[in-house]
Amino acid sequence: MKGYLRLVIITLVILAALSAISEVILHNSGQGEQGRPYRVEAQRIAHLIENGEEYDLTQYRYITHVEALSGDFQESDSDYLVKEIGGTFYRFDYETPSDNSRIMLLFHVCYLVMAGCVIVILLVIFHRIIRPFEKIRDYPQELAKGSLTIPLKAQKNEYFGRFIWGLDLLREKSEERKAA
Repeated sequence: MKGYLRLVIITLVILAALSAISEVILHNSGQGEQGRPYRVEAQRIAHLIENGEEYDLTQYRYITHVEALSGDFQESDSDYLVKEIGGTFYRFDYETPSDNSRIMLLFHVCYLVMAGCVIVILLVIFHRIIRPFEKIRDYPQELAKGSLTIPLKAQKNEYFGRFIWGLDLLREKSEERKAA
């Protein structure tokens, strides 16, 4: 029983650790340069502007507007990036990629379902295997000592039913031999 409780505690600790690790991974997945694809697009457009080539903003997913900045800088509600290209400052307006809150929600739902399944499996193992075994654990030792008068109540447990029946039959046979 103590070993089983230890197994349950270890399983719950592992589930909690996996949850924490995956939370950190999902939270940080949008960070860093690979999490900012608008910078890659801005760099590509800056390279085209520097080489005097034409660019079409419809080919870019995140960059929405590019303009050379003059002396008057106008604020706007959009996110922007300023790059210096050939001595001129250019403003790149962009839309940030959508956050991963839907992915995190889906992950948490799947994780809770998985954790629930693991807990249900552990409970079924406890009720179907561990608890019945605890009831018959000392019975073979009692038979060996010669305590043949205590009948073993048969159960309809699919895992221990035949085993319990066999132990009780062994008790009866031993009792008959002892009486004869």
